[in-house]
Amino acid sequence: MTTLNSDRQQIQQLTQQWINLWSPKDKPFTGEGFEQIFATGENEILVFDNFDGSVVVLHSLQEYLDTWVPVMQQFAYWEIALEDNLEISILVPLQHFLSWVADAVKMGRITNCASMVLMFGNA
Repeated sequence: MTTLNSDRQQIQQLTQQWINLWSPKDKPFTGEGFEQIFATGENEILVFDNFDGSVVVLHSLQEYLDTWVPVMQQFAYWEIALEDNLEISILVPLQHFLSWVADAVKMGRITNCASMVLMFGNA
């Protein structure tokens, strides 16, 4: 149980770092700092994102940054804030898989639903 609590705390910390990086407010979104929370090699991350009305699959931090940094340059202000409690599910048999869902995430000056699945380590 202690390991699960420790994992949950680490997931909460990494999620807060992700939110902070995605919340440059009135500063330019550069993507700097994501290397602290994402693996940096090719095919070491797997991200499903809704981009321009369709789902894209990103396999590296570089693909993630190449996708989102240009998009974010059009915004003068951007901030993400959880509007509800963060729910974390840890699937014990799949120790290198985690997911979290935020039912309402406030981004910029609009509200969207967001769901993120993170896979890391020796999945």
